Amino acid sequence: MSPSDATMKHFYNREDLRVLYAAYGILRGKNYSEIENHYPDKGHPLNDHPFPLRIERVLKEHKFLNEED
Repeated sequence: MSPSDATMKHFYNREDLRVLYAAYGILRGKNYSEIENHYPDKGHPLNDHPFPLRIERVLKEHKFLNEED
């Protein structure tokens, strides 16, 4: 794997994990500033596009999986 491919893969994996961690925090009843406490609630980076859409997609998938059980 080339260094540039490895860098991009790392970036995308890091964002995916951040979205999963945010969705987990929301399922536990926390807000964004409690999930990532080094940012204030107002102007939190997870409110920026495309994070809300990606988090919502994970939450919908989780709800779908729980309904099958």
